[in-house]
Amino acid sequence: MLSFSKHSLERIEERGIKLEWIEDGVKNPDDFSKVSNMEVHFLKTIHENQDRCLKVVFNPISNMVITAFFDRGLRKRGCNFEV
Repeated sequence: MLSFSKHSLERIEERGIKLEWIEDGVKNPDDFSKVSNMEVHFLKTIHENQDRCLKVVFNPISNMVITAFFDRGLRKRGCNFEV
């Protein structure tokens, strides 16, 4: 089970992002990028929300979601880091 920082919970609510979208994005991402040992970015197309690209910033050491948001630029690239 994932844990969430206070910041992430505030932003998730503010942005209308469902927790199940985040969990699915971490467990079944369309793409991901390991930024460092303490930070991984996961991407997931959310079909329920007009195929928008959800980006989840995650700390694998603490198993904590740092933040999540819809990335407009990545949507144009098919919700992938590389074209």
